Amino acid sequence: MYNIGDKVVYGKAGVCTVLDICEMPYGIEGMDGLCYKLQPLYDEQNTIFIPTSKEKSTMRDLITKDKADYVIKHMNNYPALFPKDEKERRSLIKETLDSDDMSKWVQLLKGLYNEKLRRNHYKKDLKYNDEKTFNFLENFIFGELSASLGVTKSEVFEYIRKNSEQGGAEQ
Repeated sequence: MYNIGDKVVYGKAGVCTVLDICEMPYGIEGMDGLCYKLQPLYDEQNTIFIPTSKEKSTMRDLITKDKADYVIKHMNNYPALFPKDEKERRSLIKETLDSDDMSKWVQLLKGLYNEKLRRNHYKKDLKYNDEKTFNFLENFIFGELSASLGVTKSEVFEYIRKNSEQGGAEQ
């Protein structure tokens, strides 16, 4: 059970703060009992209510600073994943986004980044769904890393540059 003030990662909303543990508000159909009231860290206009009893919750602990440092240190060693076949790519994206494995997320982001560079060379943009996934992954990964490392999202790229194994290498 989480406590008020804890930072958690909830589904695709990203890093959230547990604001309260309260009764489920009226008007939320099909849900009753105690719930977590979550405030997304980077979307203060939203409030999310999650039942505390939900067995298959998509809420998890924020990665630790040590885990974040490990991912960053080894980031340049992760292969870039970007299947050329669109159906295979959609499957990989779904599988990756359903996992809690930050290294898989980084591999997919690197693959999308490389594809973005390749297409920019030909003065083309990423396909719409790939661009949407790229932006989501970048925002989600940098959001969780910033919360774990205690730096702002805008400082994460510089932190990665300074602390990756080959220091200074691009994604």
